Amino acid sequence: MKRRAGYSLLEVLIAFAVMSLVLSAVVPNQALLLSLASDQEQKVLALDFAVSISERLGIDAPIKLGVSETTYGDWRVQTIVESYGASDYLPDLAQAHITISGADGRLLATLKTLVATQ
Repeated sequence: MKRRAGYSLLEVLIAFAVMSLVLSAVVPNQALLLSLASDQEQKVLALDFAVSISERLGIDAPIKLGVSETTYGDWRVQTIVESYGASDYLPDLAQAHITISGADGRLLATLKTLVATQ
């Protein structure tokens, strides 16, 4: 009797069992990595938005000391502008602290910068 070339049913079942074990270990980790990538994307976008706010300070409107809060989509944007101190040889400076939080209250980005008030 001649033996046929190919795989037996037992070999195919073992291959499926091994493949299912490997996939059960890999798939949850992939979901976690996708979640982390989404969080990092939100943080990068929030930081870019904070930089754009800091670059517009004093251009759109004169700089006012104090706290202002706005929203952008689901984000809460808080800008705190405080006097930084003046000297005889430097212009008047203000320190701006920009904080962006998500809808769930999680901190996405924070940025501190100095701006000339004159």
